Amino acid sequence: MKIYAIRNDNYSEVASYLIYSKAEKQFAIEITQDADEWKTPLLIASFLKRNITTIDPFHSKEWVKQRIVPTDRQNLGQILRDNGLKTYDEYELLILGNGRCAQDDHYIDEIGFGELPADIQERMNKRIKGAVPLGNGQYLVCFFDGCIKKCNIFEISRDNECLEGVFRLYPSEMDNARPLTDGYGFGWGDDMCILYPSLYSKGTDLPINYSELTSAIKNSLVSSAEAGDILDCSRQYINELVRKGRLKPIKFSGKNPLFLKSDVINIRYTQKS
Repeated sequence: MKIYAIRNDNYSEVASYLIYSKAEKQFAIEITQDADEWKTPLLIASFLKRNITTIDPFHSKEWVKQRIVPTDRQNLGQILRDNGLKTYDEYELLILGNGRCAQDDHYIDEIGFGELPADIQERMNKRIKGAVPLGNGQYLVCFFDGCIKKCNIFEISRDNECLEGVFRLYPSEMDNARPLTDGYGFGWGDDMCILYPSLYSKGTDLPINYSELTSAIKNSLVSSAEAGDILDCSRQYINELVRKGRLKPIKFSGKNPLFLKSDVINIRYTQKS
């Protein structure tokens, strides 16, 4: 993740920051809570007027495109060659010009995460750490601050404020979401996503944190070998229990089945009785 302060030649305050994910080739913009809209670029100010402080990748990329050579430039190929680029790359073109353009006096300056204002650091600590699909558009979403929330992606996608008019999610797409690199939200395709602030604010809190969830999963699952140790039997006998439907794998890791530990223990006590 690359972070850039969006600075201006005419004043020292920094009100907005550009975030770039190299893995996703995706941009996002974060705005400080006390930002002055008159000291931010025009597109960014339009979000600030609506009290939106995290700008989605689609509109963030639009801001970047305003500051680089367009794809329909007549001599584009020569421009790319002159700058050592083999293909058109928005990020590389932005860096070459330090984000400057003729429309304003803004430019970008790379910084570290620790240089971000405290309110943005706190906000970004609520990004997505991982997610577990439950089906029908329901996900258990784990956030970097340790919280776990149950999120209905379909319901959240119907909220105009969440998606800024970029897209509307169809029911058939509900379970095709993937957490974006750097935890910025759930994505579908190149430009369709729901950002982490919407998931965090609209998800239902669960009385369990990330550490407790991972511990519960770790302590609940056993391999065939571990199941054999619990039942004091061979792997062949475990396979026989599976074949007869007495023990049902909940997942396969390659060809190796994983079982709920409680199911294996229930079989042990059934055998003893």
